[in-house]
Amino acid sequence: MHSEKSFFKRVNAKLSQPNIFILNNRWDCSAGEDTATRDEVRSQHQDRTIEFIVDELGLMTRKETSERIFFISAKEALKIRMGQASDLAQGWEERHREFEDFEQKFEVIFS
Repeated sequence: MHSEKSFFKRVNAKLSQPNIFILNNRWDCSAGEDTATRDEVRSQHQDRTIEFIVDELGLMTRKETSERIFFISAKEALKIRMGQASDLAQGWEERHREFEDFEQKFEVIFS
């Protein structure tokens, strides 16, 4: 995560108000985990991201940051768009909904 933090710090130094979205990709890899473990890992990622964006960078509020963190599978989203959704991992519906939520919020911010 060190390289990701360095990237965000450089962006923050160059742009006065960067529009940041955090996509945790490959979330389909967690499909085989039990629900409690998956939820715990998701919570850890979310908490650490919020701490970094809010406390270290001071870019957004906790609420704004939490609304811009997504747990997705870009591979699954692409397969769905290409009509090849026959072999998706368990829980793909939730990940796809989250991807669509990201797209909608992204469009609103940048239009």
